[in-house]
Amino acid sequence: KKIAFHFCGGYDKADIAVEAVTQMLKTQGYMPIYKSKVCGIFDKPVQNKKLVDDIRVFVEDKNQNRFILLDKEAIELFYPIEAIRKTLGKEALTREQVDDELKKFLQQYKSNGAGNFFTFNEIKKVDLATRVALNIENLNDIDERIVNIIKKAVELSY
Repeated sequence: KKIAFHFCGGYDKADIAVEAVTQMLKTQGYMPIYKSKVCGIFDKPVQNKKLVDDIRVFVEDKNQNRFILLDKEAIELFYPIEAIRKTLGKEALTREQVDDELKKFLQQYKSNGAGNFFTFNEIKKVDLATRVALNIENLNDIDERIVNIIKKAVELSY
């Protein structure tokens, strides 16, 4: 309950999102504790790969343990396969099949703000994420870097 998520809508919009966070931090300057509590997960960049380093410098993340840079173009590609299978009721799906469908979904989403994912038509990313999250039963199924950054954010929130 003490963690706030700021979605920037894609890596190419991260500079706008960072500016929003920067303005919030400047506004809350009398309480500089926020600057040391900001954590982030970035998709693999298509452009401006230096941005994450610039953010780390701004928020003084010297140990580079509050911001991670994923090696895939979208966090959806890290959804646990078992949770996706349960969400869809399709036990036979392979990781490759799911990733192919996710890539199609993300392209549709990029142009329409929603997309089709197997049996879900015109679903938004947040709705898909919610459905998949409800079927995650084991944190071991999630990439360790993502789990660790969330744990770090929880640790810093108290």
